[in-house]
Amino acid sequence: SPEGKRILTAGSDSTARLWDAESGKEIRRFECHSGWILACAFSPEGKRILTGDNSTASLWDAESGKEIRRFECHSGRIRACVFSPEGKRILTGSGRTASLWDAESGKEIRRFEGHSGELNACAFSPEGKRILTAGSDSTARLWDANSGVEFFARSAAGNSWVLWSQSEGLWDGEGELTEWLRYEDADEVPSGKPDWVPRHWLAADLPDLRGLMPLSQIKPYSE
Repeated sequence: SPEGKRILTAGSDSTARLWDAESGKEIRRFECHSGWILACAFSPEGKRILTGDNSTASLWDAESGKEIRRFECHSGRIRACVFSPEGKRILTGSGRTASLWDAESGKEIRRFEGHSGELNACAFSPEGKRILTAGSDSTARLWDANSGVEFFARSAAGNSWVLWSQSEGLWDGEGELTEWLRYEDADEVPSGKPDWVPRHWLAADLPDLRGLMPLSQIKPYSE
């Protein structure tokens, strides 16, 4: 939990459970799911809980245990869910799609589609303006939360892997990685060139390379 005094778990018994981190005692159960719960999260203020099962995400009151709202119309089992930093939006990952929801109304705001494999993780940037998704297609993709535009994709094939450390502001990994960049401004794309620009890195070099700088600062085709 945000204050570090509670622990939230979920599993194949169709329940999520809230625990006291100090004593290890179960505080509360959240039931009303139709299958495995593979994802759960606290809201930023710790007063609400989000869970996801085979096709539905549910918002709960952490104190009373009552279900507040459901978010339906998912394309598969929900494997990831998270609150936005301000707590007003919810992001879920199911099938090959990430969905952005209004936490108050329960309405779907936007979908982020582009993965060729199931999503395994999703996250907001600290200021809530960008979204990061990762899937079984061995890619991590960065999106604009407001427009839905995909900024870039980074892949690590085979036994390669890649990791972004938010605290250190560095990438780490093993093997050979491929990255696709997109120009933020379509007017900047050189004539006859694609708006996606492939670049190849050795993972060992990543910590010495760039962080998540705005793509408008990157000019792959500049002479």
